[in-house]
Amino acid sequence: KIEHLLVGDVVLVNLETAASNRSLDELGVKRSKRGLTFQANTAELNGLRASGVTAVSLANNHAEDCGDSAMLETLDLTAKANLFSAGVARDADPFKPTRWDIRDGVVALFSATTKRNRGSPFPDAKAQLAFKPFKEMGRFLPEIIQSYRKDHPDELIIVSLHWGSEGAARPYPGQ
Repeated sequence: KIEHLLVGDVVLVNLETAASNRSLDELGVKRSKRGLTFQANTAELNGLRASGVTAVSLANNHAEDCGDSAMLETLDLTAKANLFSAGVARDADPFKPTRWDIRDGVVALFSATTKRNRGSPFPDAKAQLAFKPFKEMGRFLPEIIQSYRKDHPDELIIVSLHWGSEGAARPYPGQ
C-alpha cells in the first residue's frame, strides 16, 4: 500500500508521457522508430492530483513523443489540474526551477533529462525540454543548482534527473 506516501507536502512523480486527447495524426507526429510513443489521456492528470500527487517531472525521453503542441498542452493541463511541473517550458529556460509554497517554506523543483528519443527538438518548437547530453549534464546541472542555492539558501531544492541506460542492471561507467 502506498497511501502513506501520498500525503506529503511534496509528492513528485515522473510523468513519462505527454498528455493529449488528440491522435498522433492530429498532432502531426509519426510513431517513433522503436514503436513506443507514450501518450496519456488528459483526464489522467486530474486522477494524479486526486490521488495526492502535487508535482510532476516532465523532463524525460518520452516528453517529445507527441510533438511540440502536445508538450505545450501538457504544460497547460498540469497547471489546470493544480500540479506543479518542471522540465519543460514555453518559450523560456526549461532548466529554471518551478517554485511553490509549502507549510514551512518554499520548494524549488528542477527537472532535467539526458535522454531524448527524437534526437533533436521539433522545428520552430515553442516548448523547450530541459535536455543536455550526459557528459554535459554532469557539470551543467550542479552549477545551476549551486548558483540557485546561493540566492535561495532557505528553500527546499528537489532535483529530478532522468538518465541512465534502459534495461541495464547497473549504471555504465561515468554514471
